[in-house]
Amino acid sequence: MPQDLPTTTTLALPTTTTAAPAPRVVASGATKPRVARTSSPAAVRHSAPPAPTWAHYDGKLTGGNYIIASARGGGLNVSPSPDAAPQVTLANPLPSGAPRVVVVVQAQGDWLQVLLPMRPNDSLGWVRASDVELTSVGYRVEIERAAHRLRVYDSHESVIMDEPIAVGKRSTPSPAGQFFTVELLQPGNAGGAYGPYAFTLSAYSDVYQTFGSGDGAVGMHGTNESSSIGTDASHGCVRLHNDAIERLAYTLPLGTPVFIQ
Repeated sequence: MPQDLPTTTTLALPTTTTAAPAPRVVASGATKPRVARTSSPAAVRHSAPPAPTWAHYDGKLTGGNYIIASARGGGLNVSPSPDAAPQVTLANPLPSGAPRVVVVVQAQGDWLQVLLPMRPNDSLGWVRASDVELTSVGYRVEIERAAHRLRVYDSHESVIMDEPIAVGKRSTPSPAGQFFTVELLQPGNAGGAYGPYAFTLSAYSDVYQTFGSGDGAVGMHGTNESSSIGTDASHGCVRLHNDAIERLAYTLPLGTPVFIQ
C-alpha cells in the first residue's frame, strides 16, 4: 500500500471487545461488519509530526490482552512527555469515519503512554487518561516477511489463523516494527486489487512519503493477484487471499497489535 489502499470504499467497523473474545470463524450467512460510506479513506490520517523528537518504542508488547485507548472527543491531544503541552492532535474520527484508537504501553499517574499511528514508525506519545476510553483486545497478528506467513494468536497463545501472504518488494519493503490496526475499509469492488476488505495499519512506508492520494500508510488487504501470494510483490502492503482477509475482518477489532518482522 503506500497506496495499496483503494480510493473509493466503505468503512467497516468491527466491534472492539472489553475482554478477550473467543475466536470467530466466518460462516455462511454470518452478519457482516457494520459499514458507512466514505469518499476518501486514503486521505491524511493524522496531523503532521511536530519538530520535537518522539520517543521510540524499543520494547515488546506482551500479554494475552492488549489495552486499547479510544478517543472520547473530537481529537486526541498527544504530548511528548507527561504534563507537557500537546504537540499533535490526532483527528477523531478519521477522515474515513473510523474511531481513533491507539495502543497503551504503560500508565503513569493520570497519563498513558501509547503507540502512535504516525511517522517515524514505533513512535510513542502521552495522552491523558480522561481523554480516552479503555478496552482490551485478545488477539495479535505476527507477520514473518521472509517466510511469507501471517499468524493470528488469541489470548491463550493459540494460533487461530496461519496464512500465506505477499509482502513488499526489495525496493519497497514492508516495514518492520510493532503496529496496530487503525481502520477497516471495504472496497467497492470485492474482486478488485484490494479484495473484499483492507485494514490500514499504524505502519508507514520507509520509501514513500506519499503514494497516489495517500500518505504512505501500509495495510493488509485481499488481492485479485492470487499468484503473488508467497512472494515479495507489493509496494509495502501485506496481501492475503480474499477468504483470509474476510476472516480477519470478522475477527480483529481495531487496535489489534500487528508485529512485522
